[in-house]
Amino acid sequence: MALNATAPADVDRAGEILTDEALAAIESLHRSFAGRRQELLGQRDTTANSACTAGIGEQELIGLAHHKAGAPPLSTPGGT
Repeated sequence: MALNATAPADVDRAGEILTDEALAAIESLHRSFAGRRQELLGQRDTTANSACTAGIGEQELIGLAHHKAGAPPLSTPGGT
């Protein structure tokens, strides 16, 4: 697979960033992780669909994900 990248015209020195070596590194990462990435995205869709069916709102789902990851609780609007 060959990667082609284009940068908006207003990005100065894009050619110095999007070098052949940089694009090859991105391509290598894609080859290594694309399958797992797709698997995780599919799991996320399944979880979101299940939550929707169960009547769990988006904020509750995000809070649950933070809790499962061991992150501190999210603040809610109004500071509660």
